[in-house]
Amino acid sequence: MDIFNKAKESLSAAGKGFTQKASDVSGLAKVTMKIKEEEKQLDQSLKELGTLLFNQYNEESKQLFPQQSENIRQLYAALQQDREELAYLKGKKICPNCGAELDGDVQRCTSCGMNVENVVRPSRIQAYCQSCGAQLTPGSRFCNNCGAKIE
Repeated sequence: MDIFNKAKESLSAAGKGFTQKASDVSGLAKVTMKIKEEEKQLDQSLKELGTLLFNQYNEESKQLFPQQSENIRQLYAALQQDREELAYLKGKKICPNCGAELDGDVQRCTSCGMNVENVVRPSRIQAYCQSCGAQLTPGSRFCNNCGAKIE
């Protein structure tokens, strides 16, 4: 009987150790997940703050952070051009006043009322080679990458 009691006590102690280890692992996972969520929220808050500061203190940002400010301005311009190009490819156009995407045949913006009948295809629609996918130079008759004739 003594052997069974010792085995029972040994198993009970092992079970308690296993339970403690499982609890520790669970605690680690919870804290790790909490840290990741807090980091995500911090990144989002910093992004929002940066956007607010850049928009509110645009001129000051040019002085304090010239390289970053110029990079942001270039990215904004490229993004706007790409949005216009995408709209055109979808048969739509972008209102130059408010940025709303409109059906290609509307004459007035449905968001701000501006006359948009003269808004036409963006000036920099990119063409790509059908053979190799390289970006083509406007007016080219042959691809400057693979030499294929441009149809």
